[in-house]
Amino acid sequence: MTKVTALHPSNENLAASSSADNQAAFCRRYQERELTVNLIHQVNHLVQDVQRHRGISMGLLAGNRAFEGDFYRLQAQIGRRLATMVAFSGLGSDLLLARDRENLELAWGTIRHDWEDDKLSDNFELHSHFIEQLFLLSGKLAKSLEASLVETSMETSAVLTVPADAFPRQAKQVELLNFTCALLPQMIETMAKIRGLASFSAAVGSAQYDHDRKLRFLVQCAREQNEILRQRAQRLHEVLGGDFNAKYVIGELETKFVHLIELVTHDVLSGQTIQSSSSQLFNLATDLIDKYWRIVDEGLNLLRLWQRRDLESWVTQ
Repeated sequence: MTKVTALHPSNENLAASSSADNQAAFCRRYQERELTVNLIHQVNHLVQDVQRHRGISMGLLAGNRAFEGDFYRLQAQIGRRLATMVAFSGLGSDLLLARDRENLELAWGTIRHDWEDDKLSDNFELHSHFIEQLFLLSGKLAKSLEASLVETSMETSAVLTVPADAFPRQAKQVELLNFTCALLPQMIETMAKIRGLASFSAAVGSAQYDHDRKLRFLVQCAREQNEILRQRAQRLHEVLGGDFNAKYVIGELETKFVHLIELVTHDVLSGQTIQSSSSQLFNLATDLIDKYWRIVDEGLNLLRLWQRRDLESWVTQ
């Protein structure tokens, strides 16, 4: 008769304890990543609202009341978004430091307070500074997510069969993260600044000297950023294939981008009386900006999908 040797109870308990610890650590990182992606999403939508608030408030300061109703609804919405983001950040460890929270709340309070008496340049810079603070927060969250993604990808790759020529899982995630959380949002902010300054100039009838200089610089930046964006979208298409269709969306938006830039260049910056209306320029730019933000949302959704696949792979393998 063959004798069956069982694990010594102490060894069995040790193995079970080690497995439970590994699973608990994996689940903690997964939960933290889910919260981090959620916060990046909220920061992005807060930036989108503040950019729109900047454009409308500049128009109001120039005497264009077309979006006045939207403006006050947007102010209330930004306040709720900021409060919600702060509340969610409290669910994770060190995702939003108390100092950062206070700085964001102070920046928004400064923008809201007596904005009707602002000089245009002050209004523009206050909004832009607030957005820059939000981008710094988004960058911090993205770096935290990148580190966690790489760590988890190394763990899951150890139990998965991956073709030798496959592009490393973590490299795909990091490339998508950089495109979604850095490159594209900065391009959007350039377009949003152009929207605000061009709409204001159209409302008053011509581009003032300092606005003319800023607009010319921003138009040049937008052209350069758009070219880089197209190249990086092509690179992501080669890496991700049909998982992420930014290449095609950006290609479809190229005509709208060129039309807006040419309109700003040949009308707003013509040195003559501006023919385009403030509302026309604002709406053209907003349509383009909103579609860029949808690409950002799509990228974050893909990151969420990959995380869930990693979780499923961890469980089933």
